[in-house]
Amino acid sequence: MSEIAAGGTRPAWRSTAGAEAGMGRAAPDARRLLQLALAGLWLLDGVLQYQAFMFSKGFSDMLAGSAAGNPGVVARPITWDAALVGHHLALLNALFATTQLLLGIGIAWRPTVRVALAASVAWSLGVWWFGEGLGMVLTGDVSPVDGAPGAVILYALLAVLLWPADRG
Repeated sequence: MSEIAAGGTRPAWRSTAGAEAGMGRAAPDARRLLQLALAGLWLLDGVLQYQAFMFSKGFSDMLAGSAAGNPGVVARPITWDAALVGHHLALLNALFATTQLLLGIGIAWRPTVRVALAASVAWSLGVWWFGEGLGMVLTGDVSPVDGAPGAVILYALLAVLLWPADRG
C-alpha cells in the first residue's frame, strides 16, 4: 500500500497552497458569465471579420447596400463609409477585426471590463449605423424575421445591462 493511500496525505503535485488559494475565490456570478458570453461574441465577430471575403470588394458593396431605402441623413454617411472602406479595404478591415478582438479581450479581462463595455457600446452603435443601416428600421419594409433591428444593437444593450455593479 502506498504512503499516500495509507496516510491520506496529499501528493506533491496537489499542493495545499493551490487548493487553499482556490477556496478564497468565489465562482463567477451570472453577470460575469454574461459578460464573458458577450466577450465571446466579440471574439467570434473579430475572427469572422478576418475572413477572406471581408478583404474583398464584396465587403464595401455589402456596406453600401445597407444605405438603400434609408433616409438621406442616414444613407449618405453609410455611402461615404462604404467608399472609404473600398479605397482602404485591407487596412480598415484589419482595423475593424482587431478592434472587435480587443473588445472581446477587454471585456474578458476583469481590470478593463468597464472601459471595454463602454467601448463596446460606442463600437456597436457605429457598426449598427454604418454596417447595418440602423438595422433597416427606417426603411419601412422590415420585420424581425428579416433580422431587424440588427444583431449588433443587442451587443450595445447587453453592454449597458451588464455594467459591473460596485462591490462592497
